[in-house]
Amino acid sequence: MLLVGCGGLVADAIATLSLRKVSDAVGGDVTVPTDFTTAPDEGGTFRWDPVEGQYVLNVQMRPLSVGTWELIVALDDGTAWSTYLGLK
Repeated sequence: MLLVGCGGLVADAIATLSLRKVSDAVGGDVTVPTDFTTAPDEGGTFRWDPVEGQYVLNVQMRPLSVGTWELIVALDDGTAWSTYLGLK
């Protein structure tokens, strides 16, 4: 998902991530993740990558417990977007 406004691509928004555990169960298909070597970003705030033209946030999932989690991205204009992630 790219963040765009009336004038085009938005590169100066403030977007933060929060996590909320929804359930101890995991539903749906299970995908075995690839091990990533990128260090997690501090503070839960996305950073703009001008080379790739996108916002990036590296998150360390290992400390989270098994279950279904809601990932919520809050933008500085008051809107929020969410998706669910199952950890096994």
